[in-house]
Amino acid sequence: MKKLMILLSLIGMKNLSFANTAPKVEECMPDPCIHSSYTYGGLGLGPLPFPALTLSLGRRTAIGDKVAIDTGATLATLFRWNLIRGYVNGLCYFKQEPCSQYYVGLGGSAGVPFGFDDVHEFGPFVTPNFLIGKEFFNSDGNKRFFQVEVLYPVYAISEKKLIDCIPFVTLKYGFAF
Repeated sequence: MKKLMILLSLIGMKNLSFANTAPKVEECMPDPCIHSSYTYGGLGLGPLPFPALTLSLGRRTAIGDKVAIDTGATLATLFRWNLIRGYVNGLCYFKQEPCSQYYVGLGGSAGVPFGFDDVHEFGPFVTPNFLIGKEFFNSDGNKRFFQVEVLYPVYAISEKKLIDCIPFVTLKYGFAF
């Protein structure tokens, strides 16, 4: 009986010593709420159906635990066809987890195609944006996001009419800096 008591006390002391040295899970995980604002760069593809390379520079500003404002500019280029577009989107983070967060957004864009005159058929334009994405931390602890953005319908300002075309879809991968 005495040996059993000594064995149980040694096991208990061993468990207590490991409990004090192990890091707590809460300390390892970032806060799931949206508290930080950040500037980001992005690479993407679109507006599809044109396989254009897109480069973005923007800023996400948190205005609450689940709401942020996303502003920026995107350059899409496909050889002789170029497009620059500024945007403002409101984001709502609807599923927050410690290391990844899903969001949806709604906003507007204004842009202008440029390059060779024979390539683009319309001038400056405005369009509403709808987007859905996921924001996450990579293995180094840096913030990243992937999003799909849909622009439709497109209104040509100089022609004063809606452009009859399919929705433009842009795929974007962003990284905070």
